[in-house]
Amino acid sequence: MISIGLPGAVVAALVALGCAELGSRWWIRRYSRCYVWPPGLRLDVRNDRETFSQLERTVRFDVNADGERGSEVRTRWEGLYRILVAGGSPVESFFLDQATSWPGALERLLDTPENRRALAARAVHVGSIGRSGIASEELDLILQRVLPQYGHLNAILIMVGGNDAFHWLADSAPAVVRSSPIPLARVFEWHPEERFGWMPRRWGIARILARLRRVWLRRVPPP
Repeated sequence: MISIGLPGAVVAALVALGCAELGSRWWIRRYSRCYVWPPGLRLDVRNDRETFSQLERTVRFDVNADGERGSEVRTRWEGLYRILVAGGSPVESFFLDQATSWPGALERLLDTPENRRALAARAVHVGSIGRSGIASEELDLILQRVLPQYGHLNAILIMVGGNDAFHWLADSAPAVVRSSPIPLARVFEWHPEERFGWMPRRWGIARILARLRRVWLRRVPPP
């Protein structure tokens, strides 16, 4: 029988923890997908009545398992008419409730018996990956990374352009607009290029546990 003293047990535990941490970081680098919004994110936004007198007092911001602001996909592929909406803050509609944002209103409009018949569909799903501040260059990166993750889309709606003009004016309206590499962290909340540290909240283990908690325990409720 082999006996391990307390120092040896501590060393073994630290080695195991280090291996688990390195393995977690490797897994995130190797297998993590890009999501504009973290799957499972659920925000309860309270608008100030004096500042936003015409908006709802309480706003739901729910992100489904595919990283879209919207309900969970109710039908997988067969008979589903699926629409992806992308762009900047008008698409994000952060201060509007899930159902009254225009992507949510579009889903309600199309997901009626008569419109489903016109689309030859059993169900209609509209998911939004809009994010405030996104311009055309950032949107190009988003679509490059996100579209391969979809097995089925019937339509993609894009609303972008205002931020291009804003960024151009903020850069003193140059005659030639020069592009530069865009870090994934600028447009994606989840991505394989995350930066880690040795503080516990920046461990790879903590990131994976937080992701699992969101995906498993904070599922978006049905509409």
